[in-house]
Amino acid sequence: MKKSTYDKRSKRSSGDDQGREEIMSIADIGQVLADSIVRRDQAFDRFWNYRPIPRLMEPDSFFTSPKKTCVIFGSNKSTKSTAAVFKAIAIFVGIVPPSLQGIWPHEKELREIAPGGIHHRPRRVRIIVQDYTKHFPETIEPLLLSSDQGMLPEAWANYDPKEHIFHGPDGSFLSIIAVNPREQIDPNILRGPLMDHTLVDELNHESIYGECLARGVSIKSGPRTVDWVYCPQDGKECWTFEKFYLSGYDQNTQRRLPPQKRHPAICAIKVSMRDNPSISPEQIEAITSSLRPWEVAFRVDGEYSNKSSNNFFNMDILDGWERDKYIEDAGKPYRLTGVNVNEDSGRFEGQLKLATGDIDELREAIWRVWALPKDGHKYVIAADVSEGNANSDAHCASVWDCSDYNRIEQVAQLRIRQLKPADFALQCAMMGKEYGGTRPYSYALLVVERNSTGGGMFIERVRNYGNLYKRVTGDKQQEKQTDTIGWYTDYVSKPAILSDLYRAIEDAGEVEGYCPVHSKFTLHELMGFRENVKKDRDGGTRVTWSGHKGGNDDCVMEMAIAYRVMLREYEKITACIIKDDKGTIAFPDEHKLGNVRTGGTAFTNMRPQKSLSDLRRNIHTRSRPCRATNTRD
Repeated sequence: MKKSTYDKRSKRSSGDDQGREEIMSIADIGQVLADSIVRRDQAFDRFWNYRPIPRLMEPDSFFTSPKKTCVIFGSNKSTKSTAAVFKAIAIFVGIVPPSLQGIWPHEKELREIAPGGIHHRPRRVRIIVQDYTKHFPETIEPLLLSSDQGMLPEAWANYDPKEHIFHGPDGSFLSIIAVNPREQIDPNILRGPLMDHTLVDELNHESIYGECLARGVSIKSGPRTVDWVYCPQDGKECWTFEKFYLSGYDQNTQRRLPPQKRHPAICAIKVSMRDNPSISPEQIEAITSSLRPWEVAFRVDGEYSNKSSNNFFNMDILDGWERDKYIEDAGKPYRLTGVNVNEDSGRFEGQLKLATGDIDELREAIWRVWALPKDGHKYVIAADVSEGNANSDAHCASVWDCSDYNRIEQVAQLRIRQLKPADFALQCAMMGKEYGGTRPYSYALLVVERNSTGGGMFIERVRNYGNLYKRVTGDKQQEKQTDTIGWYTDYVSKPAILSDLYRAIEDAGEVEGYCPVHSKFTLHELMGFRENVKKDRDGGTRVTWSGHKGGNDDCVMEMAIAYRVMLREYEKITACIIKDDKGTIAFPDEHKLGNVRTGGTAFTNMRPQKSLSDLRRNIHTRSRPCRATNTRD
């Protein structure tokens, strides 16, 4: 330590007749400690002299926000991991480098627990990676220890490879934890000592976030912060879009929200390759040209994107619908509450009212409605049922208006996770009555996928609903309708319904000014739905269809089931009198005319509905508004 530095900070006049030494401030002690480190430590030099990119130093950004959670999402080569590791090192070693002094809101909290602080104690820092074999050695370890970019000072670089822990000279530690995002985990693996700071690098399980926050709640001093940095390649159906992106950005304009509308506890900032001043425009252009078109959005621009290289549906059409802002209208929020509900007698009458006040769509059943029920219109409700908890896929149900067969339209949707399958079923049944018409026994056709346990609970709750879809099976010569309720998706029916939906989207794309989809969830899932070719252990291959990694396909599957029924089994839909393109009248449905009563215990004198074969013979003798004539599966 230079004597002049010591003199400036400790030899001062107190104002008395005699001079005396003044106790050094916490800031001075930290500076003296930094000055005392051997300057030949190149890692310390990099740490001490590191300057974050300007984007991360703006007001309410990664290094300037006082919020306990700070998130960077963005492109490759945007310095997001470097900046986050730099902050983690500062907390681990207890030194605030010049670039953060007077800027970082948690500077005082760190100095208090650093050497010389009033609450001096060892610091505990954790970095969560995806694995120890690739992610850590290729991304994080070089930022800590490599000879050309490592920033961890030598005194704190004592690494135990078996325990994956760095030990500091004052008892502080920096632990590395690997959590594979492709495997189910128990968040309990993150429990143990309380943490002053946690950094999660790249995408991982949502449950990790809550556990990381809990690790600092009980600590009385120190930063107690959580940082999360990642590339948003999993698209808008990734949980981070709702949790992090929407906490600070407008999903329609993609601009940052005004300060008063941002999340009070989460600071989320987007960075792109263009925010890094060390990369020239020529280099960015070269990188862009080397990427596949679907990668540019997240690898260069840092934007959320559902686009993938092997999309099942026509991306040009879906892109056009998004570009033309068909989904900019989020729909009006409606609550549907029971008024006259009797499951045993098949009554599911509810009241649909515009939702006002605070709305929590994560936990409350809120229907997004683009068109209210209209007399004389045909509606189908398709439902994909989940398990109904925070970690499961979402329930999804949409109401489809198929009155004009050439312009099928999504008019309402309910998408929610934290709702029991039976309660979700009740919502769908009441909506089916709402869109079924004003007659007492008129119901919209309700089609539910019954594959899961949730599907079984759904059907059991609304078994007496007046117009539940039943699957047609039997030989081709003499078909019969089974007692099995609901749609069952298997290796035969899944490609069939997806093929029908593919052709329907192709046809819709040819109609100027028309888009059948209003829900942003449905459109984004369509954009992320892809075909995968997998190899079996015996060397064979098989084709699977699903949402992209980290995404969902609930909306896609309910849409595909709805279109299958509308294309192939139109006669089952609760009917009114519909005109086709030539102006001829399609057959009337007995349900709509009130001639068939369902549910309840009184079945005497009930007029029987026409058989399926009679209905089909009737269809072929009349002009039908359906373009597909094959009604067999």
